[in-house]
Amino acid sequence: MPGFKNNTNSVLNNNSDWSDKSPEEIQVEKDRKQEMYSQAVMWARDDLINLCMQRIDRSKKTGKELEDSIIEKWREAVMIAPHNPKNQQPQLFGKLCLSKPEIGDVNLLQTYDGEMPTKWDSEAKINVPLKLTAKSVISYVNKDDPDDRPGKAFREHATTHWLPSGIEFRVFVARDKSKKIVPWTYNIIIQRTDDSHPCIWDEDDF
Repeated sequence: MPGFKNNTNSVLNNNSDWSDKSPEEIQVEKDRKQEMYSQAVMWARDDLINLCMQRIDRSKKTGKELEDSIIEKWREAVMIAPHNPKNQQPQLFGKLCLSKPEIGDVNLLQTYDGEMPTKWDSEAKINVPLKLTAKSVISYVNKDDPDDRPGKAFREHATTHWLPSGIEFRVFVARDKSKKIVPWTYNIIIQRTDDSHPCIWDEDDF
């Protein structure tokens, strides 16, 4: 057909190098991109968890100083808990508000120094750098997993990577006095896991 001969220089020609790669090479490339994405997501989660810990600590401390302060507060909670008639399990509380754009909508990857993953922009028709905000991280749910819940991955990451065995990180949507949900506001809690025994943070010589 004449049209095929006249269209060899079209800007819409498929110039992707995927057609020149073997299935094994394509899979390697997909795995590499998935690893890039996973590393960026972990960075963003850690950045947000750090903010949560600061809210619980009511400070702007970071690193070892923040960890030591949280541990000190946990030990105080352990000592006080037995005298609480309502709940004799130690807990640390904080409140996280993401309603302000400079907190909830800021790109957590703007200081990320790893290889930046991209996503397809359907309007611009190009790949653009991935953007992960505090709102998207804390509310993420895997739509392909019927058992997943919003924020589950974030909570599990905080518990696994930031807390010792026997303690867990919990997040609940905040409600006003009328029991209505306060948009993008959360109660954040550090507490013992169910039926857990004393953890390493309880020990003075830790």
